[in-house]
Amino acid sequence: MNAIAEGIRPLGRPPQSNQVREALIVHARVLFIAHPYEKVSLRMVATQAGVNMAMIRYYFNNKAGLFETMLRETLNPMHKAIEESKSGTGEDLLLFVMTNFYQVMSQHKNFPRLISRCMQLSKDSPPREIVEKIMMEHMPLVQGKIKAELSSDGVLQQGASAQFSYFSLLNLMVFPFIAPPEMLKLHGITIDDDFLSNLLEHNIRLLSQGIINQ
Repeated sequence: MNAIAEGIRPLGRPPQSNQVREALIVHARVLFIAHPYEKVSLRMVATQAGVNMAMIRYYFNNKAGLFETMLRETLNPMHKAIEESKSGTGEDLLLFVMTNFYQVMSQHKNFPRLISRCMQLSKDSPPREIVEKIMMEHMPLVQGKIKAELSSDGVLQQGASAQFSYFSLLNLMVFPFIAPPEMLKLHGITIDDDFLSNLLEHNIRLLSQGIINQ
């Protein structure tokens, strides 16, 4: 059960429960990305998912619980892959993290924009509190692995700063997904699957030839 959710769920599970729960999460993600948190109602999510609104309360108890579960389940595949990674250290690990991030976010291209938007809200706003809580659960693993590798002897080319290399890696990973669409349009850039695939190859080459010892 989500930490934010309150109340007691009824006994038993409705038929086709997995499909109903998944549909609610999928449509909640679409709506929360497209609209401010306060503009998304449980009725909107239930209508888009084609289910009774009571199912939202059954699975998530309230809007905050639905929002938290949606965020968590979107990020979990990336977190699990990195946590279980046996891709080694140094260049292999850094490139694995970037590749995994692109693979997950290519399925939800505007999801990072949702995270960015929530983090610009006041600190006591519910969506920001939920996002910060989940980020604090996920970030230590990613930051710890990346920063440890960048600080290891022989990973970076001579003269490269571990701090700025981490910042460069973060920019290469996140910027394509949070850049204003109109700015990208002015530069003739369309963020689709082909573009992301080619960008990933370019960024890997950039890292390998620019800051990371091969």
